[in-house]
Amino acid sequence: MVPAAGLAGAVLVALANYAIQRWRYRLDRTAASVDHLCEELNDVADLSTTYWLLDASQHDSQLNAWTIEPQLLGRQMRLQSLVLALGDLDKKLVLTKTNMLLLEFYEALTGGDFKVAGRPASKEQAQRAQAVAAQLNGELRHAFSLRSHLWF
Repeated sequence: MVPAAGLAGAVLVALANYAIQRWRYRLDRTAASVDHLCEELNDVADLSTTYWLLDASQHDSQLNAWTIEPQLLGRQMRLQSLVLALGDLDKKLVLTKTNMLLLEFYEALTGGDFKVAGRPASKEQAQRAQAVAAQLNGELRHAFSLRSHLWF
């Protein structure tokens, strides 16, 4: 009788440990993905700041702006893919506000003067891109915080 109770207890502890470790692994994987996405957002915001501080009315700056524009477009697509992958990775991670802020971020990156020859530098647009990136970082980390309090 004693060995059966000991064996049952060991099996129960092993199953509980497995469940907790699996939950912890899932959270760690989601946290790493959120960190990676936040790094990408910061990199794109920095590139956008560089772009918007260029005075495209100057010939040299206009050439630099033309080389940055395709990078910004490509990074927008990469960000969208990363957000979709994050949503698929953890279905309980609520990204509704993140998706709305992402649209605002895209607008801040490209603005109304994107691909316009001779546009002046825009400190306001550069600041807006940084501000929305900061909001996105905060929202992603908040969404993860809420998710981490849920079991399975």
